Amino acid sequence: MSLKHLIGLTAATVAMATTLNVAQAAWPEKPITIYCPYSAGGGTDATARFFAAGLREELGVPVNVVNRTGANGLTGHSAMANSKPDGYSIGLIAQAIGLYHWQGMELSYKDITPLAMFNFDPAGFQVGPSKAHIKDAMQAIEEMKADPSKWNMGGGGRMGSWGMAFTKLALEFDMDPSIYSWIASGGAAPSLTELAAGGIDFAPTSLPEAKTLIDAGKIRALAVMAEKRHPTFPDVPTIEEVTGKKIVAGAWRAVAAPKGLPDDIKEKYIVALRKVWESEDFRKGMDKFGYGMDWKQGAELDQFLADNDVNAGKILKATEGKK
Repeated sequence: MSLKHLIGLTAATVAMATTLNVAQAAWPEKPITIYCPYSAGGGTDATARFFAAGLREELGVPVNVVNRTGANGLTGHSAMANSKPDGYSIGLIAQAIGLYHWQGMELSYKDITPLAMFNFDPAGFQVGPSKAHIKDAMQAIEEMKADPSKWNMGGGGRMGSWGMAFTKLALEFDMDPSIYSWIASGGAAPSLTELAAGGIDFAPTSLPEAKTLIDAGKIRALAVMAEKRHPTFPDVPTIEEVTGKKIVAGAWRAVAAPKGLPDDIKEKYIVALRKVWESEDFRKGMDKFGYGMDWKQGAELDQFLADNDVNAGKILKATEGKK
């Protein structure tokens, strides 16, 4: 090879490397899509739009929310996971990400790039007028164990966040969750209305969702499935305080990207997402809906998702696939 040829080849290589570096440094240079696995108007959709507004300001490009609903969130989770890992497609994930592969579907937390968990709403332990004689959560659990036929549960679907919270509670106290009557509904709100009317006896929804009925004295919150008491409900003890068993369960949301996202873009996303999460506008939006603020990233988030996966498998097996 001639010296002239070698010099030309070297120059071309340097030029290519420079071009690649400039391209990477320029990210983002076109619109970003946030996939939401649940319908417009719901809580997950609202938080996706909070992030879209904040990321537009932080990253300087349009950020659009696309709702891909269906199959208990599988459609939207898959849309994000199957996108090109170039930083222009991210999505919100929720508890159901731990269920799919146990149900024979080819998607789990191992097929995505977790970025940050930003929300956790612990399940409450609410009873209605049909159980007015019950004084605390331990008494309720003892009665549940003694005669399951006298208890009707509700709070969305059995394999939704609140149904899974009940199953986790039941397993901790050696109860067979599959034998309890679970009245499925369109979500927490209709279940709480049914609880107040006496149609069901127990609803493990979040405390903020139940606040209006709690304040009106129509239902009672006996405990919360969290590590500490809820700041808005300081008089409601944790389930551990009442029973001695530490049970943490509820609904959560996180942001993720397709598997294979470059590390530099991942870090830029985490920094930007954290700034949005800490902003006054984001916190006001979360407070408006009563959503809990909880941040996890890196190894802590990886472990959380792994634990969620194991827990989902146990719950699915315990309920024997019941709806």
